[in-house]
Amino acid sequence: MVLFPQIFGPAGIFSGFFLAPDKLLYVLAFLVPLILLYLIRPKPTNVAVPSLMFILKDMGRSNVHRLFRTLFKDILFLIQLLAILLLAVSLAKPFINVSQDSLVEQSVVVIDDSASTRAQDGARFDAIRDLAKGSLASGNVLILAHESPQVLDSGGEQRLSASEAKGIIDDLDPSDIQGDLPSALDLAAQFVGPQSKVTIVGDFVLSGLENPDLIGAKIKVLRSKGALVEVKSVPVAGKNVGIVDARLNANNATLELKVQNFNDRPAEFGLDENGESAKLPQNVLAPKGQPGSLLSVSLPLGNGVTRVTLTPPDDFMADNDYYVSIPSQSRIAILVISNDGAVRQSRVIAALDAVGDKFTSVGIDYGVPPKVPDLQHNLYVVKDIDPQFILPGVVNGLKEQVEQGSVLVVFAQPSLFTVDFLGMLPVEPKTGADPLSGRTDIIVNDSLSLMHGLSDIGQVDGGQLLRVRAANGSIVYASVATNDGPEPVIAAKRLGKGAVIYYGIRDRPQADIDPQSYAVIWGRIADFTLVDPMSLNIATGSVINAPGGGKVKTPAGTRASPVLAARSGLYQTSAQTLAANLYPLSTSFGVSDTEQGARVESDIAAQANVTGDEGQVGAAGAQEVKVPKDLSLDLIVAGLAIMLFELFFIKFRGDL
Repeated sequence: MVLFPQIFGPAGIFSGFFLAPDKLLYVLAFLVPLILLYLIRPKPTNVAVPSLMFILKDMGRSNVHRLFRTLFKDILFLIQLLAILLLAVSLAKPFINVSQDSLVEQSVVVIDDSASTRAQDGARFDAIRDLAKGSLASGNVLILAHESPQVLDSGGEQRLSASEAKGIIDDLDPSDIQGDLPSALDLAAQFVGPQSKVTIVGDFVLSGLENPDLIGAKIKVLRSKGALVEVKSVPVAGKNVGIVDARLNANNATLELKVQNFNDRPAEFGLDENGESAKLPQNVLAPKGQPGSLLSVSLPLGNGVTRVTLTPPDDFMADNDYYVSIPSQSRIAILVISNDGAVRQSRVIAALDAVGDKFTSVGIDYGVPPKVPDLQHNLYVVKDIDPQFILPGVVNGLKEQVEQGSVLVVFAQPSLFTVDFLGMLPVEPKTGADPLSGRTDIIVNDSLSLMHGLSDIGQVDGGQLLRVRAANGSIVYASVATNDGPEPVIAAKRLGKGAVIYYGIRDRPQADIDPQSYAVIWGRIADFTLVDPMSLNIATGSVINAPGGGKVKTPAGTRASPVLAARSGLYQTSAQTLAANLYPLSTSFGVSDTEQGARVESDIAAQANVTGDEGQVGAAGAQEVKVPKDLSLDLIVAGLAIMLFELFFIKFRGDL
C-alpha cells in the first residue's frame, strides 16, 4: 500500500515525472540519517591564543568573513546531500517525454527496388532513395525487398554506419525483379529488438508474391519484438500497357503473349519482332478492368534469340521488351545399333521419329555390328545385338561419346552381360536368381523427370525381364516388385556430361506399356540430348553461373560469375545465351488477368494500403510519437560523479 496515494500513487502528482513515484518515499529514508548526523555532531571549542589576538581583531569586516567561513564549512554537507538525493531519486525512475525515434539505436531500412519502382523514368526510385537516406540511424541494416530479398553489406559487414549506408543507397538502382515484401520483412525480423526501428520505403505497387494482409501480419511480428515500424510511401502515377505473360508452343513454333492495358482509356499498341513490325489481328485494348483490356497475341518463333518490343513507349518500359532464347541446335542425330533385321519396324523407331517438333528435326542412322558408322550422334540405342560382333573399339567410342554429353540407351536381352560395357550400365546381374513368372505391374517413380505425370503405365511379363539390381550411383525410374524387393526395369546413371539408360522391357509387338506413356517416355529420353528451351528462359532475380567461374555478358556489361539477373535482357556465358524477363516464359499461361484478381508490377498506378494492428502503419511525414525516456541511469552516473568530487574536495581541504 502506498502512503499518500494522491501524491505518490500511480495517478498521483508525481506520476507525471516519475515512472515509480512511490519510490520517492525512499528519499526520506536516505536523508533523515544524514540530517541527524549533521545536527548531533560535536561543535568545535574556541580557544583564545593571546599571541594571535591581534590578527583576529575586529576591524569591521568580521561579520562578512564569518558568513563566508560558515558557507565554506557547509559545502561538504551540500555535496553529500546532492549525491544522496540523486541516487535516491533514481529509484523512482524519473523520465522525460522524447520522440520515439530518438531512442532508436539501430535502423533497419527495407527498400523496395522491385520493377515498378522503375516507372516514370526513374523519378519514383529517386524519391525512394531520398526517403531511405532520411531514415538512417547510427547503426543500420539495408534490405532490398525484391524476390529472394537481399541484405546489403560493406566488405562483408551487414551492420553499417550512417555514412556507409548513404553511400550504398546512392549507388542503388531499381531492378526488373518482382517485389517480395513479406519475405523482406521476415529477413528484417532477424535484426530487430526493443531499441530498433524498421522503415519500409517503397511505392507499394504489389506483385503476385505480395499480399496486404500478409504484410500487415509481418508488421505485427516486428512490433511484437519491440521494434518501431514506419511506412514511407512515394506518390504513384503513370500510364502503361505491358506484356504480362508469355507461353512457348513448341508444336507449332509460336510465342504467345498476353498484352494488357492498365489505363483508364482505350490504348492502341504494336509489336516489333527482331525489328520488324508484326501483323496483329487486333491492336486496340479496352480500358483497364473491362473485357478486351487483355489480349493474347501469337507470333512465329525460330531458333536463336528473339526480341519482341511493345510500342509505343510509356511510363514503364520494363514490360515493353520480351526476350526468348531457343537452342540453335535443330537436329537430334540418333544411331540405332542392332543385328535385328526388323529393327526399323519396331515400336521404338516409330516413337523416336515422332519426337521432333517445329524447332527440332530427327535423323536416325543404323549400324549393324560389326559395321558401325562414325560415332557422332546425340542418342545411341543398342538393341538386339549379337555380342560376338560388338568390337571393343565400339564400346570405347560409345563411352567417350557419353562422357561428352550423348545419351546411350541399352535394351535388355538374355546375353546382355556377356558384353563388356566398361562399367557404364546402371544395373548389375543378380547371379543365380530364378526367372520371374506371370504378369506384373510396372511401378514408376513419378517424382523424377522421366516419369513425371505418369502412374499406371502397364504390365510386363516377368519371364522377359532380366534379374538385375541397381548399380551404385544409379537412378531407378521404374521397377517391378519381386520376393527379393523391387528390381529396376528402367534405370539411368550419369557419366561425364551424358547418361546411360537401361531399358529392361523388351520391345515386343504386343504392348506392355500403353502407347501414350511409351511415346512420352521416349520423347523425354530424346530430350535428354537437347538443351531444354525452358532452361534458357529465366525470371529476373535468378542467379547465373558461368562454366568454370568465367564471365557473364549482361545488359549492364560483362561481370564475373555468379551474376544476379537484375534487368530484363540477354545474359551470355561461354556455353549458352539466357533470356531473363520480369514475367518468365512458360509452357502454359499463368494467372495474369486482372479480371481474376492477380497483382502485377505493371499496374504502376495501383498503390496498395498496407495495414498493421493499428490500421495505417504510417507514411512520409507521419505524426511524431512521444515515449518516456528513463533518466535513472543518468542520475546514478551523476551521483557517482559527485561522490568522486567529494573525495577530491576532502583531499583539497586537507582532511584526507
